[in-house]
Amino acid sequence: MSSNLGLPFSDTEPSSSARKNATMVMSGTGSQISQVPTTQQIPIFRCLDNSGGLNIDELYFKSASGLNLINVRRKQLHNADTDIAGGLMLNQFIYNPRLMIFGEKGFNTIDDFIYTWSGNATIQDSFNASVGRFLTMFSPFNGVSGDYINLNVMMGGIGAGFSERILGMIKMVLDFQTNQIVRMGFGMEEVQNTVDPTRKMGLEMCPSTGINWQAITGNGVSRTVLATSMPVSTYPTHQWYRMFFNPSNASIKFTNTAGTLKLVTSTIPSGGQIEPVRNWRMGIQTTNSQPKNMYVNLVKFIANNNDPTFFDGPE
Repeated sequence: MSSNLGLPFSDTEPSSSARKNATMVMSGTGSQISQVPTTQQIPIFRCLDNSGGLNIDELYFKSASGLNLINVRRKQLHNADTDIAGGLMLNQFIYNPRLMIFGEKGFNTIDDFIYTWSGNATIQDSFNASVGRFLTMFSPFNGVSGDYINLNVMMGGIGAGFSERILGMIKMVLDFQTNQIVRMGFGMEEVQNTVDPTRKMGLEMCPSTGINWQAITGNGVSRTVLATSMPVSTYPTHQWYRMFFNPSNASIKFTNTAGTLKLVTSTIPSGGQIEPVRNWRMGIQTTNSQPKNMYVNLVKFIANNNDPTFFDGPE
């Protein structure tokens, strides 16, 4: 097998089938690509389906030996400071210190949060064999009104910002679908307080809005409440909820485990900083004499630190 057919053409050099093959990109099924003889020096392949051990929409190149096909998107371990390894994982964190990741343990504990409460409202670490670890937030009635409890993710003066994408997820369940105020999300108000227009995105329910979650957004000037078709899940059906902020198209997507989607494009926050004392908030308050519980398995979010005085890297 010749090893130089893919070199540049000279001005007067005639073309040949072999030379054309050595300078082409072949589009074919996985089976067709895998059956190309090693004697043909086709260097690059675009795969059109899943067959022959290859995958659709992937790009492959032939190894220097001509015997193997290698995916252009090679797996990288980030265990060495080389191009092949993709660089050290350590350097990714050193040069991206504004990355905020909360809940990476896979569970939360009471010490992860600062909590506020009234009366006999309580919180405790709990677990069972079906769902594992969770936090129980208990709101009783005190004879006049409901006692409230809120959990807040407060970092040391660091606030997430709406200049970059934000992904938040929570797995939780409630005892009931009515007669309670429940809020959860970024920049949200505590359940006992009146609403405000500060930058936020989250989910909310109250006695006047029925059994479905309401999507909440705020841009610093206005606060918007939009109905979703996601019913409040009740015990014992713990459910995931996800909220994704995308500044590139000024939208927020709210989804649940069932795949229900609520897309919001009004009153979208931009730039600025979520107040550091309310990066993430969640709370519950009963509105009748019936005690209410909120069970939270995990809060996890990924965001960007938008503190203007924070450092951007080691330099």
